[in-house]
Amino acid sequence: MKKILKKHNNIIIYLIIIIVFILVLSIIGGTYGYYFHKNQSDGYVESSNFYFESDYLKEEGKLYNLNTGTTSITFELRNFADALRYTKSDINYEVTITNNCKIEVSNATDYDASDSKIVSSLKGGSKQSHIITITGLEKGKEYTVTATSNSGYKKTVSATFKVREFENNFYQTVSENEPYIYLTIWTENVSGNVTIEFPIGLIPDNTCAGMEDVLTDSGKFTVYCGEYSSYEFRFFKDINYSDTNNFNVILTTAQNEDIVAIEK
Repeated sequence: MKKILKKHNNIIIYLIIIIVFILVLSIIGGTYGYYFHKNQSDGYVESSNFYFESDYLKEEGKLYNLNTGTTSITFELRNFADALRYTKSDINYEVTITNNCKIEVSNATDYDASDSKIVSSLKGGSKQSHIITITGLEKGKEYTVTATSNSGYKKTVSATFKVREFENNFYQTVSENEPYIYLTIWTENVSGNVTIEFPIGLIPDNTCAGMEDVLTDSGKFTVYCGEYSSYEFRFFKDINYSDTNNFNVILTTAQNEDIVAIEK
């Protein structure tokens, strides 16, 4: 009987040791996980929650053709992918351009600018965008613009803008007539598929020709434009619309040349 009790007690002791061992491992694992996550959060932003985007600049790079006579180009840098997904921490970034042009940020008060370079920051915690304008473009030259985030998750986007030697006239204009925003595009001696990216805060009017199946969440649509033609597209405004946000309108020719619409 004593042997049985002794054996029983030994089993209980072994079980207690195993339970304590498991608890210690759980505490160590949880503590390690906390500090690992904290160190990640302090040092780097996870790529899945990091958004450093642009309307023209792309990770894979992009070539755009500009009409003869174009002396400036405007693009956006954004800390969001859409209305719901944005970066929570600040994004410090740098923009450089080849061929010595002037760079300005029209809606940021805190930035450093020098010849062909700016350094600034997109504030985190809400949707933010900076509107950047490059001036001094010349006929027949190419300009490569590169934007790099240098805090948190590193990302680089870029584009090359080429001012054409000859005219391929393609234009756009934006007007407002409450409660609508109108985008008008027209062509002269050029034709092709036109991709229109519209700003957040605009709702496509599906009664307009070419917009029958366009969804608000899509953010863009494509229509074909022939030579010497004009087209008008109507949008409703919601509370998220800001007139500082631009339409991105690009015509792709049969030769796969991308031509940026000139604002009139």
